[in-house]
Amino acid sequence: MYSNTISDFIDKMLVKSSLFPSLDVCYADAKLHNKFENISTPLLCICGADDIFQPADALPLAEVSKSSFVAMVLTEHGGHIGFLEGWWPFRGVQYLERVFVEYFTKTLFDKDGSFQKIKEQLGVFN
Repeated sequence: MYSNTISDFIDKMLVKSSLFPSLDVCYADAKLHNKFENISTPLLCICGADDIFQPADALPLAEVSKSSFVAMVLTEHGGHIGFLEGWWPFRGVQYLERVFVEYFTKTLFDKDGSFQKIKEQLGVFN
């Protein structure tokens, strides 16, 4: 199977093998922009501005800023799976682990309900 564009590849691989009737319906279902109002559990999103699949200008920053439950960390670099550190990144604690531990410790165990505080501490969008 040969594809000339990413959309053509997705259409052939994802749409044809799923319940989506078309590529447009598949894309509409995958978008986050209209789903934040349904989130009622603390959610942390970590994104790299240089992510080739989800670049910074495609992120739903306005929707995140309106949510009481969603925090987003946007790093300058990192890309789709590039939040590893060091020459040999499989040793030691990594950036994602440090952020997740701090975030979930605060949101799950902080008695004063400081979800907004942790958003500010992490430098996320408010």
